[in-house]
Amino acid sequence: MRGLYIVFLTLIVSLPIPWSGSSWAQEGEAIRPGTDAFLCASPPVRVGGTGLSPERTKENVFFRGCPPGEAQSMSLASEDGTCPISQARLDLSKEPVILHIPDFGSRSYLALLKDSHANAIASLGTAFTGNVARDFALVGPGWTGDLPAGLIVIESPTETASISVRLFSSGAAEDTGAVCALQDGMSLTPLSLYAQLTGAPVGGGGPFVRICGVAGPAESNGEVAADQVETEDSLSVENDILLVPVAGGSAVDFDISEDIQRGREFLEDKVAGYSQVLEKKRVAFFDRKGRKKERLVSRTIIRPYFLLAVEDLRERRLRQVLITDRGCVTEGFQVIRTRNNGVASRFEVTYPENMAILALRTTVHSGAGGFKEVVYTPYSPEIDTWQVRKAGLDYLVGQIRLARSELAAKKVRLAEFLQTGDIVPMEVSLVLSIIEHIDPGRFEHYQGNETALVHEVLTIVGANTTEAYSYSKSPAGARGLFQFVPDTYRRLTGRYRRAGLKKDFVSGCTDHVNAAKASLLLFDSDLASLPRKWWSAARNDDRSVGMYLAAAYNCGPKRVERSARACKNQWTCLLPEETRVYLRKFDAVWNLRKTLDK
Repeated sequence: MRGLYIVFLTLIVSLPIPWSGSSWAQEGEAIRPGTDAFLCASPPVRVGGTGLSPERTKENVFFRGCPPGEAQSMSLASEDGTCPISQARLDLSKEPVILHIPDFGSRSYLALLKDSHANAIASLGTAFTGNVARDFALVGPGWTGDLPAGLIVIESPTETASISVRLFSSGAAEDTGAVCALQDGMSLTPLSLYAQLTGAPVGGGGPFVRICGVAGPAESNGEVAADQVETEDSLSVENDILLVPVAGGSAVDFDISEDIQRGREFLEDKVAGYSQVLEKKRVAFFDRKGRKKERLVSRTIIRPYFLLAVEDLRERRLRQVLITDRGCVTEGFQVIRTRNNGVASRFEVTYPENMAILALRTTVHSGAGGFKEVVYTPYSPEIDTWQVRKAGLDYLVGQIRLARSELAAKKVRLAEFLQTGDIVPMEVSLVLSIIEHIDPGRFEHYQGNETALVHEVLTIVGANTTEAYSYSKSPAGARGLFQFVPDTYRRLTGRYRRAGLKKDFVSGCTDHVNAAKASLLLFDSDLASLPRKWWSAARNDDRSVGMYLAAAYNCGPKRVERSARACKNQWTCLLPEETRVYLRKFDAVWNLRKTLDK
């Protein structure tokens, strides 16, 4: 089995780190002053680019802040505790060095690696790699060779580097021994000695493989600053990486569903990472007297990495490919950034025949200014099989049925459903959950072959189930599988209190049963606003009811009503062009709904 290869990119100090003592902070919660959580800064004095005094350290040996007599000089005091530091100078010129991190249990820690120019090259720790025991292979530039299996590889751009590891401590005397024991558990071992001590055969991990980087387009629209990204789901992993197989893809003659799950599990304990760049530029503005001036503006640019789980379809064996912001072409994988837009950049990945990309891991925004890594399966032709599509269809139908059952159990009165019955609104909900994720431009291009677009959506749902489209956010702020906007969702929670919709908008939209309930409630609300004369004429025509609900879903019932009153039989004449395209999508998928599982 090949050694794992990951590059970790450091986060800036201002990034909220999800610690809170021995437990994780809540999603999107920043650390509050006075809590037992600390982010320890780097030592203020730097010698020789490593942050360490050469006379106090040997290469590849940790110098730590214990015993207590030395703790003061190697700790950073805080209001409620200290952060004891272990540091080392690294010499990677001859061979890799294996860093062992013990199981830190519930104690928070942060490890920062820097190259000889004091540039941060990796961040490890509670917030990034967890607290379980791990071994990392620290590799110098240009090194080629074999590694034991199971190592996570971090490459330094320089032959000398440094590492600083900080542990949270309460500062109490009784805590000192525990901290020192953990510091003693960390070690740096040359690769040759590591193999002797552990019995792990060098070469068991297979040949060392360089990562694949991103070749950017000639033109650039610039990057998006981190503080300009509004919310968690600004990175849509469904739409921001396009997988393009050589020669149109490879035929799969087996059920790939289990392989997809295996690929997702393969990435669960890994880290994709991302790079951050602090950009400074001058921006023109006018003062109160109308005079043109300039000021220096700083912003942080986020460049997420993508870690792919790739399967050789002939051998059913997994490997990983890391896409970074460095330009290169490696082992048949070519990566082009087709939209240069920070965390919302779009990448086109061309990959070899007989390969399938089963999952990816990347960074999305989480809460107010935080970040998290997620595992997701994007669309690719190889996973578009009837088994995966059927799993997606069955999942959608099941979520909508469960939503209707929960509303019935809560005795939520859907008066307008008495006119249509349950079947039509539930079928409309199914169709809308699909067409919300069919791009209008692609739909127009695929006229006559809409089935392929439907298959893409069902494939994504079948591969991701509960997480399908959880990271989708439209320019209008619509989220999740059913693409609700905040105002509409808030109105439904107030009008249908008995339904028990989640109050939080983001979690409500990413919970598929909750979002399906909201869609059924919206249909009831929209049907109630339909003019009675038109309602009595249309209620026996399922398609007409569906078309009205789709139009109201897209642009609102009042707009539809105004168009219907003005246009009579041609009731769509005053609807926005976007809504008319939406109705064409609805009509196409409505006609296909009975054969979606084929």
